[in-house]
Amino acid sequence: MPDSETSLCNGALTLLRAKPIASLSELSPGAKLCAQHYPDSRDEMLSRVPWKEARKRVELALSATVPLFGWSAYFATPLDCIWVWKTSLDIEEGGDGTIRWGMENNFIATTVSTLKAHYIYRLTDVKQFSPLLAKAIMYDLASKLAYPLTNSVSTQEKWDGLRDQTIRQAGARNGNIGTKDRYKSTTLTRDVR
Repeated sequence: MPDSETSLCNGALTLLRAKPIASLSELSPGAKLCAQHYPDSRDEMLSRVPWKEARKRVELALSATVPLFGWSAYFATPLDCIWVWKTSLDIEEGGDGTIRWGMENNFIATTVSTLKAHYIYRLTDVKQFSPLLAKAIMYDLASKLAYPLTNSVSTQEKWDGLRDQTIRQAGARNGNIGTKDRYKSTTLTRDVR
């Protein structure tokens, strides 16, 4: 498991058979590329799966900004929010599922006056990354660095494929964590025949 951004970047560089770096601030081509692409790779991978280690819950404050039409309220998302996963309006979070919500800029738009959110935050502490998150970031970074360091599109495509496979594994793993949602049978599901 990587214990720093540099060791995670070195993992990606090693996958490409490139020279490891001592820090992201050094002037080598590998370090410059890692410093340029690492934050985007981290945030992009956090936005692909509701990673258990990057989840937060918060009660949001009603914004003074009011939508022009369609909605009656805005709630500003937290500054560290990568994406809103669920809200208290969703059935899974205790709501009845009949009140809609949507994202507009950095606001949750809806028609209620109080709102709680379950969101994925910008996790920057590499030591908290699960093995699959670290692997996904490493593979994504290898993909981004592949062409500049190796001039090979096929190498870039290889790491894209491995990254996507890792994301699918992580999605399946995260879907199996915790109590499973149970649904009540309704007329529609009972009287199918």
